[in-house]
Amino acid sequence: MALMSLLVRTTILLLITQRLTLAVPNYSHQNRFKMPAFLRYVREDEDVSSIQDELSKSKISLVVAVASFERRCSSILNGIQKLENEYDSGTCCGPPDASKPNVIVIKTDESDELEELAIELGLNDVPSYQIYRDGIVLGSSERAADVNVDTIRSQLKSAAAATAAVSCCPPSTSSISCCPPSTSSASCCPDGSAPTDAADILKLVQKSYANTVNGEEGCCVSVQ
Repeated sequence: MALMSLLVRTTILLLITQRLTLAVPNYSHQNRFKMPAFLRYVREDEDVSSIQDELSKSKISLVVAVASFERRCSSILNGIQKLENEYDSGTCCGPPDASKPNVIVIKTDESDELEELAIELGLNDVPSYQIYRDGIVLGSSERAADVNVDTIRSQLKSAAAATAAVSCCPPSTSSISCCPPSTSSASCCPDGSAPTDAADILKLVQKSYANTVNGEEGCCVSVQ
């Protein structure tokens, strides 16, 4: 009789626990530790101003326009998703994921509103993309046929090189340093001035990235 009573009480407790778990979705282990998705898909109720506001608040952003009828879009999105692994460790000049891009995807064939949104941003073809730094366009695709993950990766890395600027990467006192001491942008800006034109900024960022890869002086130039 005592054993039967114990089994009944145990069964009741298990049922109560199960109901509580179902009633509170965030209680499960999986949901409590679920990370935000790397690719953020734009909703129909979003407009240009809200996207531009988001871009201005992000250091590096990638905006991609895709459509289900273009087969290449699926593989390109899969490739971009895999790029997330390249930003997990961060850099030696900043906190982890300091250069991790904010990726925004617009599915242009899901609604007229999304198609118009892409066009307003300047994405007139699929697939197409734009890369932003602090809300300013640094690079974009010219032809849909030329869009590929390798090109996107290269341009993202070039844009991210600006995050290693001297203003956020002071000379290290350690014997292990990715940035040689530098106090000015003279190595890339002979006159000491910072460019304001988007094309000039992109050239400066690309030069900074190339110097970093090649281990040349002035890898941490200021592009502020």
